Amino acid sequence: MYIKEKITDYWSDRAESYSQQNQFQLTSCYDKWKSLLLQYAPDRKNTKILDVGTGPGFFAILLAKEGYQVTAVDQNAEMLRCAQENARQAGVDICFLQTGDELPFADGSMDMIVARDVTWMQLEPEKVLESWYRILKKDGCLLYFDAEWYGYLRDERQAQEYRSFRRYVKEQSGFVYEKANEMERLAAEFPLTYQERPKWDGEFWKSLNPRQVSCKTELNPIVYSEIEQLQYAKTPEFLVCVQK
Repeated sequence: MYIKEKITDYWSDRAESYSQQNQFQLTSCYDKWKSLLLQYAPDRKNTKILDVGTGPGFFAILLAKEGYQVTAVDQNAEMLRCAQENARQAGVDICFLQTGDELPFADGSMDMIVARDVTWMQLEPEKVLESWYRILKKDGCLLYFDAEWYGYLRDERQAQEYRSFRRYVKEQSGFVYEKANEMERLAAEFPLTYQERPKWDGEFWKSLNPRQVSCKTELNPIVYSEIEQLQYAKTPEFLVCVQK
């Protein structure tokens, strides 16, 4: 339980700066993310979308602005506070819920599930992904984005190079959280830190036999602003799409 408490403390402290980053993306990269998400989103009529690990509400706000019925969940109270304020400023109506690992939704109750940069920090990733799949409707779509945020911890030389790169990003006015080393210590405890992704994801989904699984890699030029492409050059974003 100790590590869960440390994760909560980190993201509570990080909530305000993370929200500011999300606000920047809602103005600088809105159309990029919108174009990508709407390739997979179903017709708007009666569509129920769940945003898991919503953080400051980026996906939830974007999809609500496009007319979807969105429920957004997160474990962190500070993140949800930021998300609610961001949604208020955006003028959208979203159902926000604070939840633990067990999601309070019936089997087959969601048309679409989205998540961004959530799976990498799961202590039991298989269990989490299975729970998402369980509440997805037949013919529904699960989209989750992530990156090997701390994959460099698998190799000491890469770790040293990445820390040098982080200093370079800061010199170029990119964002570097002042307590980044704290999350690095936590990430050393996460199972997916030591997996090659999205290769691991493709292998995992074979066991559940969904209708279709696809992966898109190297998404940084597609979804990020110029400064973000510099900032995340060492951690390319990928997308896993699961059709039930």
